[in-house]
Amino acid sequence: MTDETDIPITELTFDAALARLDEVVHRLEDGSVELEEAIRLFEEGTAYVARCRERLTAAQARIEELTATGLPAADEGTPPPDDPSEDVPF
Repeated sequence: MTDETDIPITELTFDAALARLDEVVHRLEDGSVELEEAIRLFEEGTAYVARCRERLTAAQARIEELTATGLPAADEGTPPPDDPSEDVPF
C-alpha cells in the first residue's frame, strides 16, 4: 500500500493537499521547529496552497462548463414551477 505522503504534490487531490497544508500550519504554529525546518515547512506549505488553488480553479472551470452547456435554455413563455408553499391550506 502506498503511503499518502509519497504522492507527489502535483498529483494530490484538493482534500489531500488541504490536509497536508493543515499539518504544516499546525507544526509551524506550535513553535517547536527550528528556523531551517520552519523555512522548509513554509516552502512546502506554499506548494500545497498552489495545488489547492489549481484544483479549485479546475473545479470552477468544470462547473462553469457544466452550467453553460448542461442546462436547457429557459423558455420565456413557460411559467416558473409552482411554489409548493402556495399549496399549504393555512
